[in-house]
Amino acid sequence: IEHRLYKWFKNENFSNKCILVMVSGGRDSMTLLQFFQRFRSIFKWDIYALHVHHGSKIENKDLGKYSSEEIEKQIDFRDKAANFVQRYCLNHGIPCQVIQSPKYLFSEEDCRNFRRQKVETLIEGHVFYETFGLERCGHLESELTGNTAEISKMWEKGLAHLVVGWGHHQQDFIETQFLRMIRGSGLESLAEPMKFWSRPNVRPFLDLELKEICQLSEYYQTEWVEDPSNNRNDYLRNWLRNEWLPQLDIKVPGSLRSVSRSLSLAFE
Repeated sequence: IEHRLYKWFKNENFSNKCILVMVSGGRDSMTLLQFFQRFRSIFKWDIYALHVHHGSKIENKDLGKYSSEEIEKQIDFRDKAANFVQRYCLNHGIPCQVIQSPKYLFSEEDCRNFRRQKVETLIEGHVFYETFGLERCGHLESELTGNTAEISKMWEKGLAHLVVGWGHHQQDFIETQFLRMIRGSGLESLAEPMKFWSRPNVRPFLDLELKEICQLSEYYQTEWVEDPSNNRNDYLRNWLRNEWLPQLDIKVPGSLRSVSRSLSLAFE
């Protein structure tokens, strides 16, 4: 599995990159971070980690369908995940930043939109460099010194080397596309699937099955923090992930890989 990933990066000449790894603290993202660690010297990667904390401050007493106990567990998990990622990065010499929502985010959509907005802001202009206290990125030879015009040019040059790494795998892609179809999304939404490499985003695990991620994490002896909400099958995505898709693959072995390929080809 690792060799397949290595071959892709080698064939694409994916060297001298500044990689911002999105790290939730879960198994998939922690395994991805370890993969980038193992090959950073070979490909001359600069690795940085970003953890997004989805908030702990409740602005009103309306908890919707959630109990106060569930909210407390989720807040505890969010705090533990942030601390876990920071501690891991500190122990392994990886620059890390945590961005926290000022209010508690309830829905998956709100969490996703908050992550996207923060990442989009972070990779624009000089924000990335200021956030991590950097003067250069992607093995640039020149320092960010001189007048404003020169600095802007350096930022642009550095951002050309900047890549955002995500831990999405094959089943994540299927779940996302199925949810879009269930919600009646139009072709425009369906035609924007996750891709292995679409600047500035890279998703090395996108062609890997969930069981392959598990094998790789076992090989790396990965440690992670488990989100307690992952086991709640009243969430539609969790039901797809934990019940329906595994049963489909048991009923028709290899069906998930076929579905993933069909969904990708249909909108190329």
